[in-house]
Amino acid sequence: MNSSVLVPQDVQSVLEDVVDHPIADFSATTNATVVEGWDSLNNVRFLLRLEQEFNVSFPVDRIGKLKNIGDLVDLINELRTK
Repeated sequence: MNSSVLVPQDVQSVLEDVVDHPIADFSATTNATVVEGWDSLNNVRFLLRLEQEFNVSFPVDRIGKLKNIGDLVDLINELRTK
């Protein structure tokens, strides 16, 4: 298992691939309301790709509590240490 800590930019390319365009102002506070094309279907695609990319499985009860990319990266980091 990779022990390096992820940062928001580590998931940026995955989201850009899912929404099919670059995201200029990407940070921990980025959320679906500010990214064109990040709708509910692409959110599912994004989460599935992240699970594959980082070898994690998102607990369903935690997904609804995520408010932004920072929360998502924190969750991935937490799951990778288990």
